[in-house]
Order: sequence, then structure tokens, then C-alpha cells
Amino acid sequence: MKTFMGFSALILFLILGIYVGVYLCLIGGIIQIIQGIKDDVNAYSIAFGICRIVFAGISGWIVFIFGAIISQIIFGKE
Repeated sequence: MKTFMGFSALILFLILGIYVGVYLCLIGGIIQIIQGIKDDVNAYSIAFGICRIVFAGISGWIVFIFGAIISQIIFGKE
């Protein structure tokens, strides 16, 4: 049962990492750049959108690795 819970937590953090990396950072960054150009040219919004796109992969991996470590600590074999 402990192995199943650990595997389930690992899958949950994998999905969460993909969500953070792809949806929040990558797609959110693209939308932020488009809105920064559309309304009135806002350099801060465009620059922050570019930073979100650049760090999208890193942030997704950090969430997944953090979750994997927590999963191993809580549900790891003794």
C-alpha cells in the first residue's frame, strides 16, 4: 500500500510539474506578451513574459523533483 501511495504521489507531482511548466509558464508567458503588445506597449509585461517562457522548463522540473523528494521521504521504503 505504501508503494502504491508513493507511486500515486509521484504521478501527481509529474502532472503538477507539466502543468506549471507548460500551462502557467509557457502558455501564460505567451499570453502575457500578447497582452503587453495589444493594450499598450508595456516593456515590463513583455520582459516578464519572456522570462516566464525561458524558465518554463526549469520551473516544471523543479516542481517535479521537489515532489519526488517529498514522495520519497514520506512513502519511501524503510
